[in-house]
Amino acid sequence: MKTEAENSGGGKPPTHSVKQNSADDPDWSEDDWRKVWDGKIAVSSRGRAILHGGHRAGKGWPGKSEFPASWTRSDMIEATKLTWRRPDAFRMSGDRRAARRVVNCVMVEVQAYGPRFRIFRESVPLSGEGVFKNTPDGKIRLTLNKGVLDEEGWDRG
Repeated sequence: MKTEAENSGGGKPPTHSVKQNSADDPDWSEDDWRKVWDGKIAVSSRGRAILHGGHRAGKGWPGKSEFPASWTRSDMIEATKLTWRRPDAFRMSGDRRAARRVVNCVMVEVQAYGPRFRIFRESVPLSGEGVFKNTPDGKIRLTLNKGVLDEEGWDRG
């Protein structure tokens, strides 16, 4: 995969394969990938629906950002793994780690927690070409914001 600086490519899908797992990866599962892409609905102790994941383009879940329409589920997985393994910036807080990286003009954030960060939490498109957020007023375009790499608490790797 190329970084945003290497590829001006309009939210194009990732092109470099990182299919094999690394010993330092979270324990990704098929359920994790399904949650990020298609979403999962949970019910709170108060009986309210909680939407987890659901970042596939066209999903339309309120408050959620969506990966570019040109990306496939496999592209999202590749971008998630690349972001985790070679972040542009990362943040550590106790047993939590978050990583951010620009992958083909899309800012991706990946989070994991627990001992050795083995529990995968989420992968989210923050901004970039082809990234939208669902709001009560409709979809809004989230243009690439590289400033989030320099926010307080984030270290450049």
